Amino acid sequence: WVLRFSALKRVYRLMTQYFAEVLHQPTSSLEVPDLQALAKDHDATATLQMCRLTVAIAVQSEKNSDFIGKIQGLEQGEQHYLMKAIEQVCGCN
Repeated sequence: WVLRFSALKRVYRLMTQYFAEVLHQPTSSLEVPDLQALAKDHDATATLQMCRLTVAIAVQSEKNSDFIGKIQGLEQGEQHYLMKAIEQVCGCN
């Protein structure tokens, strides 16, 4: 689990760096997942936090039209849950 933890720390650092430097979004409001719990115990809450950040980055990236198109192909309820997850990360309403 120690190797997973190191890898997760690096991934999270790169994600937050991209969020701040490329997307010009503040990272101060981001939920910081418990990466140790994620690596060691496969913690569901920490996994969900990482997933939210991943989706928020994807829909704000240069290729966002691809991701948004795929989201629009989902059922209405699934789209709603994804939008709520994105709002939780970037604070957009």
